Amino acid sequence: MSNIYVKYLRLLSLIAGFTGDSYQAGSLTAVSMNEDGSREQIRHALPAWENRKNNETLPSALGTGGQSVVIADFEKRSESGVRIYSDKVLYPVKELLSAFAKADSNDDGIVVQSEWRKLAMHDWTKIWGWGALVAVVAAVLFAIGGRDPSPASE
Repeated sequence: MSNIYVKYLRLLSLIAGFTGDSYQAGSLTAVSMNEDGSREQIRHALPAWENRKNNETLPSALGTGGQSVVIADFEKRSESGVRIYSDKVLYPVKELLSAFAKADSNDDGIVVQSEWRKLAMHDWTKIWGWGALVAVVAAVLFAIGGRDPSPASE
């Protein structure tokens, strides 16, 4: 009977991995600038709204100033990629525009810090909901099949 539980727990761990992957934090395709000058396409987390190292915000790093990013103003950029806070990662403007559009929850064309942070975070409610469901199923299975065998009567 314990062999069945081991297989079941392995299956649950695979499901948990898929669940975590399904509700990832926001990310986008970027270009990593390697030490030798070569470039590599990578999947990179969204840039933080605030860079605590130099007290710079995302709007100021993008040259838009203020405390928000106006999507229409950012669309007018002529370059194809933007470096934000780092010389090692180049964010394609199209990818950033797509992320800004996704973050703009009230469709006003302006992205503020709270909207950006919501996009950059994992969807923990859904992740923990799946974990709770798996725990309930595991508890029920253990309650059904995990009892001590009754002593043999003579």
